Amino acid sequence: WKAAFELEFFVIESQKGNDETTKIPDSLNTETSEGQLYSIGSLELCRKWLEEIVENCASMGVPADTSVAELAPGQFEINLRHVNDPLLACDHALNLKQVVKGTLRNHGMKATFMAKPFAYLPGSGMHLHLSLYDNHGENLLAPRNSKKLNQAVSGILDLMPESMIFCAPHANSYHRFEENSYAPINATWGKDNRTTALRIPSGNEDSTRIEHRLSGADANPYLVMAMLISGFLHGFEEDPEIPPETIGNGYEDGSRPLPQSWEAALDLFQNKSRLSSILGQEFSTLYRQLKFGEQKRFRRVITPHEYDWYLHTV
Repeated sequence: WKAAFELEFFVIESQKGNDETTKIPDSLNTETSEGQLYSIGSLELCRKWLEEIVENCASMGVPADTSVAELAPGQFEINLRHVNDPLLACDHALNLKQVVKGTLRNHGMKATFMAKPFAYLPGSGMHLHLSLYDNHGENLLAPRNSKKLNQAVSGILDLMPESMIFCAPHANSYHRFEENSYAPINATWGKDNRTTALRIPSGNEDSTRIEHRLSGADANPYLVMAMLISGFLHGFEEDPEIPPETIGNGYEDGSRPLPQSWEAALDLFQNKSRLSSILGQEFSTLYRQLKFGEQKRFRRVITPHEYDWYLHTV
């Protein structure tokens, strides 16, 4: 295997504002930074702490690679280099989060990997690139129309609806999924198509890989990796029919919609046995119990929004 994660996050102020809301630092929330994907100006504003993140990652053995400014002000992405060990790639993703948080704390700010911290801005994702090689170093997914690649894609997509609870594990996770929101809402795939759940990046044949774009930055990288490898194996063993490639806007391809609520995702995982049998019944039962408990506790909370809407109107 060769695997690498890409993680998005927001930089936020260390203290809440007077209205008790979380805010992006004024230095990052500028007219020049808003709406400019890959803005060089935004990176220049943050050069000092971005360079420190790379240095701190190196000291911890985390192979940080490219840093980019995302579309939203105060939102950034850091890519990790590919490694030959999926478990190590997960370690790198988890350690990267700690490095980012610690470095920004030293600069009087905070980082959040919450999936959707701001209703009016895009959410933060965690993309996973995965490829498979044989003992001779040959990429089993190459060329891009190979049977192995089609099987891997079809296996991942076949299990994707019931795996949603791993990619979007919390209540907030589902605010990220909207049309044209840079987060896929359908189980789709395409070549170099960033509107689909699975993307086959362009490049030389030896680098052929699958980019899984569904997970939020709040997802557990170990569970996402386990789910994706399970999809590979499911595809190789069961060889489900691969759906047609999505050409154009993946948000308009509603033939395979994904669960759009926390409750629906957990119910689907509860009632589908295929992924549970792959991951093990003991783990699956425990995970379901933890998530049902989390949902129960979450529903007990009365939000400020409910007071605003209903306290004096009903």
